[in-house]
Amino acid sequence: PELRAKAETYVARLGIAQLFLRPSLLQKHVSRLSSASNDFALEQLHTEVVSSLSESQPWLTVDPSAVSEQIPVLLPDFTWAILLRAFLHCKRLDLAERLWDDMTRFGVQPSMDTWTALLDGYAELRMADRSLVVWDMLRKQKVLPSIMAYRALIFGLFKARRVDQAIQRFHEFRQ
Repeated sequence: PELRAKAETYVARLGIAQLFLRPSLLQKHVSRLSSASNDFALEQLHTEVVSSLSESQPWLTVDPSAVSEQIPVLLPDFTWAILLRAFLHCKRLDLAERLWDDMTRFGVQPSMDTWTALLDGYAELRMADRSLVVWDMLRKQKVLPSIMAYRALIFGLFKARRVDQAIQRFHEFRQ
C-alpha cells in the first residue's frame, strides 16, 4: 500500500508536470475544467501547485534559475493568470483571492496578464467596485496598464452600467 501511494503521487505529478511543460495543453485543460464549472478539479490543481512549491524537496519552482535535476519543472508565470481566469469564470472569488495570496507568498510579481485576468473576471461578474480597487492597486505599484487592461476595466464599467466612469477611463486611455 505504501509503494502504491507513492506511485500514484508520482504519476499524478508527472501529469501536472506535463501540463506545465506544454502551455497549450495547460490552457486547454484549465479551459475545459472552467467551462464545465469543475471548480473542484481546478482547486485540486491549485492545491497541488502550492504543496509542490512548499515541499522541503520541491519538484516545481517559480524561479527559472532554480531549475535543475533536483527541481526539474518551472511553473510558468502565465499559469497564475490562467488559473485566476478559471476561478473567476467559476465564480469562486475565494479561490481567486487565495491564488493571489499564494502568488505573493511565493514572491511572484503579478504580470500584466494576471492583472488583466483579474479585471476581466470582475468585469464578467459585474463587480465594478472591485475592478476599480484592482485598478488603483495596479496604478499604485506604478505598473503601466496595457491596452487589454484598459479594455477589461472599461468593459466592466459598461457592463455594470457605469457609463460615465467607463467614458472617463476611455478618455484617460486615449491620453
